Amino acid sequence: MSEYSESSLVAEAKALLPDDEEVLAAGIFGLADLWVAAAVGGSVGGTISGLASSMLPTGAIVDPIAMGAGAAAGQRLAATEAAAASGASLQLLVAITPTKVHVLNRDIARGLERELHTFDRAHVAVTVESSGLSRYLTLADPTTGDRVQLHGSTLFISPLAEGDKAVMSLLAEH
Repeated sequence: MSEYSESSLVAEAKALLPDDEEVLAAGIFGLADLWVAAAVGGSVGGTISGLASSMLPTGAIVDPIAMGAGAAAGQRLAATEAAAASGASLQLLVAITPTKVHVLNRDIARGLERELHTFDRAHVAVTVESSGLSRYLTLADPTTGDRVQLHGSTLFISPLAEGDKAVMSLLAEH
């Protein structure tokens, strides 16, 4: 069983929530607006790696692997920092119980609160939008104004798809 299987994510959510809460579905999502930070971080990381490689002795060739690694590291760092600035971890666990929708930080090592958002299922407004292979899940509470837009995947080759599909399917029934 994969750490990203829906049953593993349900078990993880059960361990994080109070004992009396039944978890109906769970999936891994991220904040929807992190792609901007990731794009900028990737550009900066790739550029810095390229500049560092170009400082090698004359005749050295810029190593595309180093540039790629720098870009990937820059993307991850920038997205992690942007998420933390919003009080979120890079990966968020969305857990659906009979009465609540919990949006939980998976990584609280940086001093983040475990619970990022909690919505009452009876009042939450749910919107799912598609953009290419991505799915954007918006949860909003019209009474409090609390709102979060998340990015998920339903692509069959994604290890996250099983849990994300289960969460979106259950919320669509609402």
